[in-house]
Amino acid sequence: MASASLDDVGFRSEGVDTYAQPAVFDLGRQVMSKHSDLRYPQDALHRSQMISPRNDVQKYLAIFCPVAREGNVSILGDRAANQAFMKKHDLSLADIQAYLADLRVEDYSSGPEDDDDPVRRGLCQIWKFGPDFCDAPLYVKLADWLQNRPKRHHCVSFKEASPALTLPYL
Repeated sequence: MASASLDDVGFRSEGVDTYAQPAVFDLGRQVMSKHSDLRYPQDALHRSQMISPRNDVQKYLAIFCPVAREGNVSILGDRAANQAFMKKHDLSLADIQAYLADLRVEDYSSGPEDDDDPVRRGLCQIWKFGPDFCDAPLYVKLADWLQNRPKRHHCVSFKEASPALTLPYL
């Protein structure tokens, strides 16, 4: 397996052809990688963004978007920020499903990465997207529970981004 390194910008790729093996974009903090096991200091306030190769994002969306098109993404509509956004724009859960089904690689921001909650860490992978909605940037946080839940895909956040996310493939 070939390994590429561009140490001058902190980018490291394991050269593995699967979306579960992301490249790492280090934002000034040391990140250690041993195969697919990425470890972070427990006391770090901010995590390094995981920037997957474009091909890996395409693979993830090829799995996720059809599920959203079928209306089978669990949307956490009971979260206050999600509720406020839905109310402000008069959106239903079905509207959000339809919007999620149209996510593109260009909307990708980061992931997959571990959940911030230590209880869920290692059980699901978090993907973040920042598409535009009515000319405003969104923050879309998706949880891929792999085989750990009856509904594999969850939309954790769907709200206005503040600030806008960095989109590496835009």
